[in-house]
Amino acid sequence: MAKITSSFSHKLIKSMLKQIVNLFYELGVLKFLKRSGWVTIGIKDGESVADHALRTAQIGYILAELENYAKPDQVVTALVFHEIGESRIGDLNTISKKYLPKKNELLAVKDQVGDLYPEILRNLKALSGIKGQFGKILKDADLLETASTAKEYMKSGYDTSSWLDNIKKELQTKTGRKLFQTILQTDPHEWFKKMNI
Repeated sequence: MAKITSSFSHKLIKSMLKQIVNLFYELGVLKFLKRSGWVTIGIKDGESVADHALRTAQIGYILAELENYAKPDQVVTALVFHEIGESRIGDLNTISKKYLPKKNELLAVKDQVGDLYPEILRNLKALSGIKGQFGKILKDADLLETASTAKEYMKSGYDTSSWLDNIKKELQTKTGRKLFQTILQTDPHEWFKKMNI
């Protein structure tokens, strides 16, 4: 980093660092914000928005590789940030969205990071528009994470069949549809049962 020579530059950098640190704390809200849709079927302590975003990014990387997308790291970056607007507007489920004006998560993200990291906002626009291979991979990764969670909750006795039915209709990529079918056919506990511990 270049040496700061003027007090103006010093004040500008100090202000920017303050914005970045405030963003760190705001992102921390996502660790405590629960995904709200699961409450409708009695899941009291479902996963947080941060939990969802992490596994979605991990799935996104794998899906991008399987779809031969040239920049899987771009997919991961977009998905790590894909829910950050919810720290300001909350996690609105399908029922909530029916009664509220259009959820403007992109406006929240623009206010959060638009000046600091405009590429985050551009990536999220790709997610909401489902345009091109990039947008389709982003959307499918989000859906596959929700399908995995729904299957885990189903294993615990909750009826998540409506989530799975809806996800099946929305998947865009060939690989995403194959992975979805495999999710349906796989016991969420299989991975550790095979370890013979």
